[in-house]
Amino acid sequence: MDCLEYGIDYPGSDLSDALTDVYDQWSCQSACQAHPDCECFSSYPERGLCWLKRAEAMAGAQPSSVSGLVSGTKYCGEQICSGIQWNFDLAKSGSFDQEKVYKVEAFY
Repeated sequence: MDCLEYGIDYPGSDLSDALTDVYDQWSCQSACQAHPDCECFSSYPERGLCWLKRAEAMAGAQPSSVSGLVSGTKYCGEQICSGIQWNFDLAKSGSFDQEKVYKVEAFY
């Protein structure tokens, strides 16, 4: 599952002003991972801008009017939906891949 959405903005729910000098979406995602309240982000790599966001920002996802905007979740493989955060662990079992849900968190 690709955790990045190209050309999509997660408007609002910013944790602070934009971070600067962040010239790729992976660095923006790393900044999100380092912030305890960040659940998703929007990045404008061409301008070195990164916005760390609360989970509710994803509910307003919309096509961006700015070319080059990239948005995504704190971690790849994670999907936030209706107030429930699902994390998936892919484990190799025998001759097939088995997808196991190992953590479900509700936040309000």
